[in-house]
Parts: sequence; structure tokens; C-alpha cells
Amino acid sequence: MRCNKCAAESEVLETRKSAPWVRRTRLCFNGHKFVTYEVYSGNIDRGTRDATVRGLKAVSLANQRRLRVKNGAVKTASQLARELGITEARVRQIRKELL
Repeated sequence: MRCNKCAAESEVLETRKSAPWVRRTRLCFNGHKFVTYEVYSGNIDRGTRDATVRGLKAVSLANQRRLRVKNGAVKTASQLARELGITEARVRQIRKELL
């Protein structure tokens, strides 16, 4: 598989199998580390596959929000909440989890 950043070939460092998907940690030859998720659509019906994709997107979005809150430490909770479209309480909760 090719790297998302530089399009170089990559190798698998770690493989974890979960119920509907396989998670692989990869390292490209330029040193970029990234994760891929593989879903076996032949083994699951369309409804389950759609739910899995929605679940992966939700996990990805939650991780992105967590990183934005972590990197936006100089901003107030209300500013981050407006930017991310979440409540101030959720921003405070994420900050508390990161400590």
C-alpha cells in the first residue's frame, strides 16, 4: 500500500483483528507512520457494512477533535466549541481526559 503523504510503498508493522475489520499499522520507506482499516464486505451484509463505515468515521472524527483540543490549549473552551461544533462541556471533558 502507498503512503498518503508521499506515495512511497509501505510495510506492515502491526496487525490487529477486530470483529468487522482489520487494523494495520504501516510504515512507509520515508518514515511516515499511518493506520489503515480493512473491512471484509463479503462477510457482512450492506447494513452492517454501512454501520461499520459510520463507526470508523465517528472514531476518526473523535480523534481529530481530541487533537484539535490538545493543540488549541491557548484558546478558550467556548472558542474551541464553536470551531468544532461541540459543547463547551465536551471540550472541558476532553481537556480533562488529556491530563
